[in-house]
Amino acid sequence: MKSVLILGSRGFIGKNLVKFIENKKDIKLHFDQKKIDLTKYKNWKNLHITKYLILLSSISNEKKFKKKIEKSYDINLKIILNAIQFCLENKTKLIFISSASSSLINSNYGISKLISELICHHFNKNSNLKYTILRIFNVYGLYQPKIYIIPSLITKFKKNNKEISVDNLDSLRDYIHINDVCNAIYKSIFLNKNNLTLDIGTGKSYSVKHLIKLISKILNINQRFSIKNLKNSKKTISKANLRLTSKYLKWKPLISISEGLKLIIK
Repeated sequence: MKSVLILGSRGFIGKNLVKFIENKKDIKLHFDQKKIDLTKYKNWKNLHITKYLILLSSISNEKKFKKKIEKSYDINLKIILNAIQFCLENKTKLIFISSASSSLINSNYGISKLISELICHHFNKNSNLKYTILRIFNVYGLYQPKIYIIPSLITKFKKNNKEISVDNLDSLRDYIHINDVCNAIYKSIFLNKNNLTLDIGTGKSYSVKHLIKLISKILNINQRFSIKNLKNSKKTISKANLRLTSKYLKWKPLISISEGLKLIIK
């Protein structure tokens, strides 16, 4: 049986992950049931010592990040440094939940994730930290806040909005359902090879325009509406490379974008 500590269990991925893992007979699960200030290492002293630490905790909302940039960077970097100290002291393997935005470097959040990844690499080389980094692409599903693109679009459709305003209408993103993400994180606990950085996505990408068509079809909405593009920035493409993920994690996504949207809507 593997002993696992999840930090960040109160967030979108965390809530789903706890629900996914808690009844697994091969896992002894511990998680932060109340809010903990992880920037102060003294608070780590009260945590369960386990063989694996799944670190989800961070400032992840880009709007919140921009409001207090210096403080947000400080929080995210203190958390990863404290997590590494905890892992080194207790011979715990770190499963660091990063983001596809760390490779795009197009947001403060993404940059903070990239820096955190580099810190993991550094402590592996200098202090023999054992880690797995999972770069999660555009995850969606149950418990996701409405500020994110898919729940936001669904809400607008259900309110019969005649105008839908979106950012980067034609940019392509890899959308992955939370159930597939939870399964990938679960499988990473049993990964024998250390110090890997793996993409967690579908390997396919879709535009917001395509999402709108799919959602309107599922909801059977035939009314006309206008789409307002708030950002006319350069078209970007984000898509997971699953070569190493398939090889080492023995995982693949099972839920298509159409199936995933139906799970949320219905």
